Amino acid sequence: MLLLVATNIWGYFAHSYGSLLASRLIGGFMSAAADAPVPSVVADLFYFHERGHCMMMFHTSISAGVFLGPLINAYIVQYAGWRWMCGFMAIASSVSFLVAIFTLHETAYKRERVNLDLPETEYAPKKGWWSSLSLTSGYDPEASFFGWLGNTLVLLAYPPVIFVGLTIGVFVGW
Repeated sequence: MLLLVATNIWGYFAHSYGSLLASRLIGGFMSAAADAPVPSVVADLFYFHERGHCMMMFHTSISAGVFLGPLINAYIVQYAGWRWMCGFMAIASSVSFLVAIFTLHETAYKRERVNLDLPETEYAPKKGWWSSLSLTSGYDPEASFFGWLGNTLVLLAYPPVIFVGLTIGVFVGW
């Protein structure tokens, strides 16, 4: 999100078409990276039978943004100038970043084992909201980025995953 903010600020102050184009290209990759964690968060927060409904709401929102975004953008460009298109996106992504910092928490951390035979007093107290904002909170030293990447790439062997990915990609791309 911070890189998306930076590319939008760069686009706002661009003085050549090449610079504007580069900021938009890099910003496109950054916005795709910002959309990618949503399915993971949905999988962590909702039961299996609730995920379809949540993902439908997410993709409806993406679709609405794809079709309503240019309409809103047209008014911004008409009344405030083309630079404010990037300025508005920088402000919106900055606000989104701040909201995410304080509301989205890491969900891929190592959980302690629960023994139902122990009394509640034997467990460590739950962390408060402020302590959960720590950068080291929930860090799992045994987690492997390449293992995660390999597991993700294995999913591409399933035709439904390819079909859904292409459908959404083509829909948003068009």
